[in-house]
Amino acid sequence: MFKVVHGDITTKEKSSSNNIVRKVTEEVKSFADKNGFSKNDFLKVIHIVDTDGAFISNDKVILNQSIVKEDSPKYYDNKIECLNKKDIEERNKQKQGCLITLYKTKAIWGGIPYSVFYMSCNLEHVLHNENNLADKEKRVKAYEFSEKFKNNFSDFVRFICLSEFAVKTNYLESWEYIQKECNSLKRHTNIDILFKDQLI
Repeated sequence: MFKVVHGDITTKEKSSSNNIVRKVTEEVKSFADKNGFSKNDFLKVIHIVDTDGAFISNDKVILNQSIVKEDSPKYYDNKIECLNKKDIEERNKQKQGCLITLYKTKAIWGGIPYSVFYMSCNLEHVLHNENNLADKEKRVKAYEFSEKFKNNFSDFVRFICLSEFAVKTNYLESWEYIQKECNSLKRHTNIDILFKDQLI
């Protein structure tokens, strides 16, 4: 079962490395309460996040005052262009801390196994090889992707596992990899780890 959380829990106001596990747990508890589940109904929690270039160095965050406000920030393979450099640097620092804490977390809510996986730089980048899409374009692309794979799980698994953007390492190594240089801006995912045993 899936739960789409609108907004990024790792960059929300007051989220930090000190409280992010509690905030994720609260989301899971809220989902359980609304759907009549208990803690024992969960086999595992799989959390999928965008990296948004969070691990790049600050010199790769570029001020560009010619960007339209609605288009800021803009993501590239080697930089982020934005209207407010300080805001993006602070967002990245916050997100770094939260993600590092989360990928080292093995369980939430009193023992439910937990893992966090990434789409880099974001979902559209991995699935469609396009960055900086407008919200309307994202919805169109999501629908097209769903239609393509909704009745063919094995093709979806091959798409994720055999594509060049799959990091193809173990879990911890995949998180070490995405933190290096500009990798968190480039087209990568470690979700293949979830499906490699189902590859036909």
